[in-house]
Amino acid sequence: SKFKLSNLKLWYGLLVASLLLNYFIPLSSLLPIENATLRYALAGALAFTPVFLANLVFSQAFRETEAADIAFGSNLLGAMMGGLLEYLSLLVGYQALLIVALAAYLLAYVFARKTATITAT
Repeated sequence: SKFKLSNLKLWYGLLVASLLLNYFIPLSSLLPIENATLRYALAGALAFTPVFLANLVFSQAFRETEAADIAFGSNLLGAMMGGLLEYLSLLVGYQALLIVALAAYLLAYVFARKTATITAT
């Protein structure tokens, strides 16, 4: 890939910001918008921006790893856990699931930094 994310901290920050934006602006708040095209565009941007940013973060982290098999396996486990946790939204609601996702990405950032520090020394 020719596109390289220079500052992963910035992209994690944008990911966290997009999750918080989703938390504080629930999709139901867009229902009063009468223009359907605008409502769908805003809802799509709000809902899929975290997915897009998470994919950017993963692709850059995967690009920089020395152990691609472990990174891919970790991503697969994360995807499976995410799918299981998605069912949690049926019990606690979508807004609470955003907090769980936020915590998971913050943990991923902390572990990624810790791993980078360990391999750098």
